[in-house]
Amino acid sequence: MKRISDALAAAGVHVDNDITNLGLARSTWIYFASTSFVSRDLGRIFGYGRDLNWYVAHYPEEVFRGFPGLEDLTFYRSEMPVEYGGALHKIGLVFRDPQGTYVAIALERGDPRDDSAAQLERYLRGLQAEGHTPVRGLLITARPSGAQLEADVAGRIARLNDRFPVQWFWYDLNLSLRRIV
Repeated sequence: MKRISDALAAAGVHVDNDITNLGLARSTWIYFASTSFVSRDLGRIFGYGRDLNWYVAHYPEEVFRGFPGLEDLTFYRSEMPVEYGGALHKIGLVFRDPQGTYVAIALERGDPRDDSAAQLERYLRGLQAEGHTPVRGLLITARPSGAQLEADVAGRIARLNDRFPVQWFWYDLNLSLRRIV
């Protein structure tokens, strides 16, 4: 938590340990929204990918608010092991939608990686191979830092969409303050 406090203080934000001590419990000052503003500092708020996974798993109604077809996802399992192509893959998050579709989520703390779409495909094929059907996938990342990376990942997602229903989202991290005293 000191890292969060230091980052906020460096940005000129008044730091109160009661506010910045998230402990990853539900908090009113951190939320996800569907706007075009993108923060590159998610790694400072969530130190590890598992922390971000935990938040998404416990509060999908906040993360997916405003996205039809995602608002009613029900958490199924985290770190779900599936075997595909002779290798074991751990899917960070798996949800179910009201129609019973398994939704695999590949969540990146920062830029999408060159292999993010391939990773999502391995997750989806692994779910299918183990009898978890039907499937669809979500890739959630920061906005790519370059136009070429954005184009590359978009092309890979489009090709993957020929085989599986997939969507790519950029996250947005907002900070709102409430005056306590």
